[in-house]
Amino acid sequence: PFNLAVKGYFTQSKINFEQNVTTPIPSTVDVDYEANMMGADALIGLDWIVAEPYVGIGFVKSGSELTAVANLDPTYSVFADNTSRSKKTDVTSSRLTAGCEFNLALLKLGLEYNRVFDTNRASLKISFAF
Repeated sequence: PFNLAVKGYFTQSKINFEQNVTTPIPSTVDVDYEANMMGADALIGLDWIVAEPYVGIGFVKSGSELTAVANLDPTYSVFADNTSRSKKTDVTSSRLTAGCEFNLALLKLGLEYNRVFDTNRASLKISFAF
């Protein structure tokens, strides 16, 4: 037998703060950062007695924006181009997953590999079942 799963996710975060700067003139900069990420995966796995291997494919979309505006000097910029008040980025990536969970009496082990945004990640999970 096998298992088939579909999962989706969404997360959003926001942070804002004030930063005092002294050049070109003493001022306070209002800094706002907003980020979001969403995605979906489809996974299929085999349901064996001791091992449960699985593979999955999906997508991830991430976006963020950083805004910084000086209260007293509207020409002030925290960015390298010295003119921008905000920078925005949106990226999309496929997501590949492969792993296996081992059920060893009271001990469960999980190995997983992910590739997303051109980054490889391996993880190990250990748990105890009573």
